[in-house]
Amino acid sequence: HFYVVWRQATGNQISFANSTDDGDSFHAAVNLAGGTSTAVDPQIAASNSRAYVVWHEDTSILFKNSTSSGNFDFTAETLGTADAASAGASLPQIAVSGSNVYSVWETSNDVYFTNSTNDGDSFHTAVNLSNSGTAEIPQVTASGDNVYVIWHDTSASGKIYFRASTNKGDNFGPVTSLSTTASVGKPQVIASENSVYTIWEDSSTGSNGDIFFNSSVNNGLTFCNANNLSNDVGVSAIPQLAVSGTDLYASWRFDTTSVATSEVYFKSGLVTTECVQFDLPQYRLSETATITVLAPSLNGVINTKAVNV
Repeated sequence: HFYVVWRQATGNQISFANSTDDGDSFHAAVNLAGGTSTAVDPQIAASNSRAYVVWHEDTSILFKNSTSSGNFDFTAETLGTADAASAGASLPQIAVSGSNVYSVWETSNDVYFTNSTNDGDSFHTAVNLSNSGTAEIPQVTASGDNVYVIWHDTSASGKIYFRASTNKGDNFGPVTSLSTTASVGKPQVIASENSVYTIWEDSSTGSNGDIFFNSSVNNGLTFCNANNLSNDVGVSAIPQLAVSGTDLYASWRFDTTSVATSEVYFKSGLVTTECVQFDLPQYRLSETATITVLAPSLNGVINTKAVNV
């Protein structure tokens, strides 16, 4: 099954379409939103042949889940209140792990979270995870019973903050700062089993932006030292992170300071039980490079391989 969701500007629609033949063809698109209020920022997740969609409509964060055949036979559920969609985005996000569904969004410069343990048929009351009045750009990911939330703080501290739950979002641990200085943003977070990986923009090393990475192998209880992946004189921004099995991938946009062009840079590493350290400069996707992953506690090289993409 393949699912896609997007905002249709005409008619205030949140459109959904699905394919049951690996994307070779799609069923006719359907509108999930009410159509009478401003609807923006749709996000989608899938699990067990079902689709889960969240979006911002008027002053509410709305949710719908599908049947295994891709039909949305249920009325949209309100997960929580939000700032007016016509005035600004609350950027709702969604993650699914088994029958557990999680959503986060921004309201009045705080990060709100809600969870469901029955495939999204009902949700718990939304809770404020940031309680700062200066939070933005929340992201959520899940693996098993573990759920992780990350966001950017817009106060003078300007840090990246993180919270973790190991019981399906029923309770969260304390707020953890992943960055040490201000001028950061665009956080991303992914998880695999008991490990969690984070990436964000950071200009703490100078006037230009760099891409920083950090990881935890104990459900976010402790983190390794933040690692500068780009470390370049240009401007690195909009990082993305992915994990597949024992392979970890990072990419970002790079703008040179001397030429008005943008390029995409990439790094890869191996997932281990130790802290992941990328020890070589980034490279363009047209190049070949040797990637080495170190285990700091072992003070040695685990794996070195040539990568050609």
